[in-house]
Amino acid sequence: MLIQKNKNIFSKILILLILSSNIFADPPQWDPDGECVLNNYNDYENNGSITARIYADDGEEIGQLGDMIAGFVNTEQRGIGCAAEAPAFLGGGTVFLMMLYSNESNGETLTFQYYSTSEDFVYTCNETLEFTTNMIAGDVSDSFALTLNYSNVCEDESACNTGEQGSCEYATENFDCDGNCTVETDCLDVCGGDAVEDCEGNCNGSAFFDNCNNCITNPVDGCIEDCNGVWGGSAQEDECGVCNGSGLNENGCCFNEAPDCAGECAGDAQLDDCGICNGPGVNEYGCCDDENTDCAGECGGTAVLDNCDICVEGNTGLTPCPGYNYELSLNVGANLISFYALPEDRSLDYILSSNTNDYMYAILGLTNSAVNIGENTWIGSLTSINENSGYWFKTINTEEFLIQEVWDIDPNIVYDLTEGANLLSFPSADTYLLDSAIGSESEDYFDAIIGQSEIAVRINGEWEGSLDYLSGGKGYYFILNSSHNFSYTLTDVLSKYQIIDNNEILHKQSSLQSFYFIDPLALSQIEDGDWLLAYKNNILVGSRKYNLESFLDIPVMGDEGTPYTKGYCIEGDTPIFKILKKSGEYIDLHLELPKWSNLSINFIDANISTDINPYKTKLNSVYPNPFNPSINLDFEIENNGFINIYILDINGRLVDTVYDGHINKGSYSYIWDAHSFTSGIYFVNITTSNKVLSKKITLIK
Repeated sequence: MLIQKNKNIFSKILILLILSSNIFADPPQWDPDGECVLNNYNDYENNGSITARIYADDGEEIGQLGDMIAGFVNTEQRGIGCAAEAPAFLGGGTVFLMMLYSNESNGETLTFQYYSTSEDFVYTCNETLEFTTNMIAGDVSDSFALTLNYSNVCEDESACNTGEQGSCEYATENFDCDGNCTVETDCLDVCGGDAVEDCEGNCNGSAFFDNCNNCITNPVDGCIEDCNGVWGGSAQEDECGVCNGSGLNENGCCFNEAPDCAGECAGDAQLDDCGICNGPGVNEYGCCDDENTDCAGECGGTAVLDNCDICVEGNTGLTPCPGYNYELSLNVGANLISFYALPEDRSLDYILSSNTNDYMYAILGLTNSAVNIGENTWIGSLTSINENSGYWFKTINTEEFLIQEVWDIDPNIVYDLTEGANLLSFPSADTYLLDSAIGSESEDYFDAIIGQSEIAVRINGEWEGSLDYLSGGKGYYFILNSSHNFSYTLTDVLSKYQIIDNNEILHKQSSLQSFYFIDPLALSQIEDGDWLLAYKNNILVGSRKYNLESFLDIPVMGDEGTPYTKGYCIEGDTPIFKILKKSGEYIDLHLELPKWSNLSINFIDANISTDINPYKTKLNSVYPNPFNPSINLDFEIENNGFINIYILDINGRLVDTVYDGHINKGSYSYIWDAHSFTSGIYFVNITTSNKVLSKKITLIK
């Protein structure tokens, strides 16, 4: 309201002072609506006023109606004042009344500009003023003096306004400073213009003389030059470019020329060996067009190499060689396998056509998988078998997996291996020493090779571990320290008499496994033939029989979510290791073990101690051994508590329970009747609260 009131009062003062209408020549856009008040004054909270007069540098007061002044903070306009004639009783002359606005109560510095209508020029004033709220600077009789800055005076003597205020002004081209034309005018009376009369007498017309001196307006109407160089002449060139010549001969060519095979007169195109004009001739195979020779050397023939590398069909009169069948032995649980021979149809539906009993229920690749949902129907991202890859095949029963109508795969496959884990096939039905099959040129790229409960690692430039051979039908994890293009070196096949496989296991195989390496020299009580076992909560999760190796590796299985691996290790678990003596005695190993993780390789130090127990719980005897069909189990328990007596098969699977419950200390004898079991090796396991007793027994029928 205060700002609006000030505007109204200020407008009334202006009306009193202005004796005649303001005269604007071409002023700057300080006051677009002509009210002599800042258009956006409502944007500001504070205001003040100034009454000013304008003075030249010699002190003479200047200004006339139509002139304006404006106030600024930096480049932002804060006020506008229009020229008004002051009454004689207030000193006469020209005054400028201006309201100024701000959102600050003080502190802003105002600068001023003056517009002269007579000069149509904006001057910068020399004075500045600090803004304060409600300030009143000057009045009509004692005005705030603003003096002009004449630094902008034309000093160029060639200018029309040299020595005058304002920017230099120059005469336009072809004119003097008074506007007089200094050159000739054209037919349009334009000073210095270039308009001329055409041949029809029209000023700036388009008519012109052609080469035959005809006045025309359209170039199409002009005369033309004939082939003899005569303008308007009638001579013409024939098809052969001869002026007034005889034209083409009987072959459609000029002079004595004849066409080539492409119809081009005097051309050099020729028919090639395939009858094609200017064609490329026979290709690199000695055939025409895109044809190739078949294996019999016939262009465009249909003979092919069969899976036995014999050229058949086409015009050979031969038929393809037949494929053969082979079997892979699968155990209950997970089996790490690959295929050294495959059929032409490598889909799961075809390769697993023998799985009519649905024993095989899952297949895992390195990055894909498939599941049997019943009636040998497979779903998942794994739909076919790749000759380069290894796979985990899971079964619910032991079986011989039949693969039919197959041919050997190329043993010289080049595997594109990446850093880290790669799951590979082994492209041969035979067995080779590991270091021979890997080859010296590739071995430095390897950190380890992992098989099914077997491993070999590179230690000091040598292979160490339980994996000594690479065999057909098995799959392997190659753990590399950098990427490498790899091929097996399959030159020295081992006979069955050269292969010694001591890698027995007692645990059930899982597709998830890690390995723990331990130096047997640190295990003072381990002897040849003893077992090193791994447990999780009394569940056997790993095992290795000691055969005097320099490095003893123990595979430790992981829980893959199947009934066979329930209770096995998961990420972050720590297994417990025990020695199982040939006598059946268990020795606990107190070790600082790394946490379990799939495909991890761990090296550990061992400290060994035998549990000290005041009780002499022991398995006295099992007899007869071997037996048929029953066996006596004599043992002592020197502490009241719960025990269980389990019978395990050679794979560590629970097959029968002799006793499971509470028992008092003392001596006991139980009989196990095995009449319904098949011949084989079994283990008697007696578990108390602080001991596990075990004895191998043999059933012979």
